[in-house]
Amino acid sequence: MDHGVRGFWLQLSSFRLSNLKSTTLLYSFCPSPILRVDVLLPDLLMPSKKHSSDIEQLLTEQTAVILEAVDERLAGQDKRLNRRFATQDRRIYGVERKVDTAITQLDAVLKEVQAHHEEDVTGAEQLRRHDDQLQDHAVRIKTLEAISNP
Repeated sequence: MDHGVRGFWLQLSSFRLSNLKSTTLLYSFCPSPILRVDVLLPDLLMPSKKHSSDIEQLLTEQTAVILEAVDERLAGQDKRLNRRFATQDRRIYGVERKVDTAITQLDAVLKEVQAHHEEDVTGAEQLRRHDDQLQDHAVRIKTLEAISNP
């Protein structure tokens, strides 16, 4: 692999270099000395035009592999969720049947209660009419007794 030499200019107040290849250090007595460092960098870090298409192709392939793995994982999760939902749907259907049966029975009971209520209302009206008739008869009897016993 071909390595290129790239130059960097840094302004540092004090800097000690060690373990660097191909370095040139310039000191001055000004407040901020200038440091020039020549560092060997791999071509992947500083790509040229000929390598940019290779890197782009590599990134495209890696992206495709990652997306395919994500799709497979999501498909597996979809299957698991569909199974769970199917189980929940069966449970809900069973509960709905039981609730429908209970509501049907409650409707019958409510119909009977409503019939009894209507009967009670009718009976109360009839009782009031009878009370009125009894009071009317009591007044007539007193009137007749008052006439027959002066």
